Amino acid sequence: MRLEMNVRMNHLTDMGNLQYSSYSRATVPGQEPMISTMYYKDGTCYMETAGTKIKYPMDLTQMAEQISSQTMMLASGQAQEDLMTDFRLWTEGEDQVIGFVIQGSKMTDYMDQLFGSLGMGSALLSESGITMKFSDIPCEYVVDPNGDCIKMRMKMNMEMGVEGKNIAIDMDGDVGIADPGSPVEINFPNLSEYKDMSEAFAR
Repeated sequence: MRLEMNVRMNHLTDMGNLQYSSYSRATVPGQEPMISTMYYKDGTCYMETAGTKIKYPMDLTQMAEQISSQTMMLASGQAQEDLMTDFRLWTEGEDQVIGFVIQGSKMTDYMDQLFGSLGMGSALLSESGITMKFSDIPCEYVVDPNGDCIKMRMKMNMEMGVEGKNIAIDMDGDVGIADPGSPVEINFPNLSEYKDMSEAFAR
């Protein structure tokens, strides 16, 4: 499957006023592409896919605070040194590339801690018959001559167990950052057209 996304975000340093829009196009060989759009504003997420427009509350501020707290706990402990290894530096034209590897076993433990802080820990996942295991994750950050990160590359392999069946997920991510440091404007559609989930799926 090929997944293409175009994301615009602003107010990243002021999560209470965070806004974003995203356009996603998922392509599976032999099938029609699946296109979806998503917007976030004032604590509500708006999503349209397959002609259906729904909205639901989502407190990204609280989620970001919990993730940041968990990340700070990781950064302040010995675990950070174990999580990322094999640092390298090389050039691509005028750009500098920083390469490193995230250890799969440490990433598995870290994600379990993160999900736990969000109320989705291993106990809950186990009750749902879901397990996750990461392999080592090679990562690269591309930095331009101005010191701005303009691209992030990552290859991630994950094995997910669902009710006794194993699913292998291979992700080859290539994220480009356009015009770093420039203001980001988001054009919202008519959000009044989006219905609450309970209303949208009511029979």
